[in-house]
Amino acid sequence: MPDNIWYRFVLRGPATGNYWAPMTGYTKNNTFSWTTSEADLGLNQLRVWIAGQDYGTQDKWDSFGDVTVTINPAPTPAPTPLPQFQSLTANPPGPQNAGTTITLTATASGGVPGNIWYRFWLRGPATGNYWAPMTGYTKTNTFSWTTSAADLGQSQIRVWIAGQDYGTQEKWDSFGDTTITINPAPTPAPTPPPQFQSLTANPPGPQNAGTTITLTATASGGVPGNVWYRFWLRGPATGNYWAPMTGYTKTNTFSWTTSAADLGQSQIRVWIAGQDYGTQEKWDSFGDTTITINPAPTPAPTPPPQFQSLTANPPVAGEVAALAAAAGDVSKQGLLAYPRRWGREFGLEYRMGRASLLTLGGMGDGEIDRLALGLAKRDLHLSGSFARKGLSAGIALTRARPRTISGLLRNFITG
Repeated sequence: MPDNIWYRFVLRGPATGNYWAPMTGYTKNNTFSWTTSEADLGLNQLRVWIAGQDYGTQDKWDSFGDVTVTINPAPTPAPTPLPQFQSLTANPPGPQNAGTTITLTATASGGVPGNIWYRFWLRGPATGNYWAPMTGYTKTNTFSWTTSAADLGQSQIRVWIAGQDYGTQEKWDSFGDTTITINPAPTPAPTPPPQFQSLTANPPGPQNAGTTITLTATASGGVPGNVWYRFWLRGPATGNYWAPMTGYTKTNTFSWTTSAADLGQSQIRVWIAGQDYGTQEKWDSFGDTTITINPAPTPAPTPPPQFQSLTANPPVAGEVAALAAAAGDVSKQGLLAYPRRWGREFGLEYRMGRASLLTLGGMGDGEIDRLALGLAKRDLHLSGSFARKGLSAGIALTRARPRTISGLLRNFITG
């Protein structure tokens, strides 16, 4: 029956010592895959046993057939070509000035992609004109060369290219060079020193003595942040000689407080420099301005005090006369209140004083001396009202010279 056919494959050839050797057991699979090797080189016979049943491992078959196959040696693969140098370029290209960084880029062809190795070398003035390694082997195909004054002249840059990492061995598969000339770096142009631009006064002249004037200088050029200023004065206060008002400083202003010593014309000068010259008589540029100082104006005299009013509480007789004079009315009617107030305020005191003078006038010198001596020993209370003062004086007089009282009273009444 078609579905009951069994197959078994056997081989005889160099790999089996030219004896038949089973490759499979009995199977209904009518194919066999034979992977050859160098052991099979030469003539080989492949045989298939065919049976109507599975004979297992017995050397039995119902029919068979052969095929002969010759196995030749495998061809030797062509060797992978080694990478070959293509180019070595400089960016920026030479010649260049010392101090420039130049990037060298190598290209190669062939080899195994991703397995190309580069090593850069330099020969020139900086290496004593011997080849010196700049890198080890690396898959990076660029090298940055920062030049210096030591490289002045002609230098060669070489790249070794290899299909493997040769490490520090002196080996390569190909190489290429380029030559670059390094020139001296140009001397930088000197920075021009700062130059005077202006010198302004605030407030501007002329001014009066005592005014504080701020001088402001401006400059151009120089190194920003390194401009120095020094201010000088020549005028009446300096005997018309130049005198320093400041040392060198980065402050471009000077405050000048004027005085009477500056009366007249003064010059202010500013020295401008690109460095601090200290106390040296040096500058890079300078500029002046002239200011006149006038005398401070004489203050207006203070006006004398003027009468405004005179009041008393309670009002006194003198106020009547003062008010009448202030009002410009010194008529009898305007001054009518004066005698009444005078009599009320001073009448009794006037009469007592007059009586005392009349009494003393009627006494001899000896009597006056004895009265004065007696009163000198008494305490007189001469404050308070007229009645209090009169009582105090009467008591003291009675004790000192009693008979004086009668004459005093008589003169008071008649006075």
